Order: sequence, then structure tokens, then C-alpha cells
Amino acid sequence: MPWGEGVEVTEVNADWFLDVLRRKYGSVCIPLEVVRRQYLGHLGMPQLLRVIGRGRITLRVVKSDWGGRTHREVYLHDLAEWLARGGDSTPTK
Repeated sequence: MPWGEGVEVTEVNADWFLDVLRRKYGSVCIPLEVVRRQYLGHLGMPQLLRVIGRGRITLRVVKSDWGGRTHREVYLHDLAEWLARGGDSTPTK
């Protein structure tokens, strides 16, 4: 990852990522497809859902219903924590 190996997760790191993500996306949550394309492009959506379901990627995915369709989304604070951990699968809590 570009921010270096062995970077310890702190609130400062997660807050920094959250600030960057808020400026980039301007919302509190973004579609899982956007997360997949931006950060996990090597995985297709079915693969990503399986990996998340198995706990290998610790992103919390929520379903929202708007426009008559169900959408999978990720809250920016969850994405920021995941990025601050270097995209690993170790939960912070």
C-alpha cells in the first residue's frame, strides 16, 4: 500500500482517510461497486461479496433501497478504518 508497511492504525490515520474520502465522494456512504472499482478492481462483484462474507475483507456492507432497487453500500467511516489498517482483514474492535 502506498502509505507504507507496518503503519499503526490510529484514530488520526482513520480520521485522515475519512477526511480525504468525504472530500472525494461528498457523502456518508458510497456504492460497493465504487469501492470495488477504486480499491479492489482485481475482484469481480460476486468474488468480493464472497470474500467479505467469509471475513477476509472486513468491510461492513449495508443494503439501501432507493429508486425501487436495493443497493449495497459502504459507509465512509468503515472504509476509512479499513484503509487505515492497510486494507487487511483484521477488525479494529
